[in-house]
Amino acid sequence: MTLNYDYFDNEYFELSVINDQTVELFHTTSGTVYEFKGRGYIEFLKEGKILDKSKSSAEKKRKQRTVKKENSRVNTREK
Repeated sequence: MTLNYDYFDNEYFELSVINDQTVELFHTTSGTVYEFKGRGYIEFLKEGKILDKSKSSAEKKRKQRTVKKENSRVNTREK
């Protein structure tokens, strides 16, 4: 694992997963070992909108809100 600091240098760690509750970081430069313990697996889900799937595909299409007009540009490319 690399920690990239904006104004400083980078720090490098070796990440080891011991079990579902313990993670270990080894700082390669200093030889320091950091151990982190948790409560096991905790799932975090992103909250989102519930989609209305009852609409048909024709109802989902965008509708043009302005009046259509002819393209007034001239094609200047040669074939």
